[in-house]
Amino acid sequence: MFKQRLGDLPSYGLFDLSTGVERNRMTIQLHVANVFDERGQLTRFAQCTPTTCTQPYIVPTQPRTISIQFGQKF
Repeated sequence: MFKQRLGDLPSYGLFDLSTGVERNRMTIQLHVANVFDERGQLTRFAQCTPTTCTQPYIVPTQPRTISIQFGQKF
């Protein structure tokens, strides 16, 4: 009954990239999570009974995130 009210989760795929360079005891790293910004659904739930709730809450995947990390070795 819950599955009928909340529906099936659609399939999705995530693509992450990471690269880095080390030179003269210094490092630089670049990370890109979810490169294509796919908005997948991790789960769905309802705050009340499925017979009274008409719209489920959706927990999405992390959106595209870009990070740069600098480091130095002493």
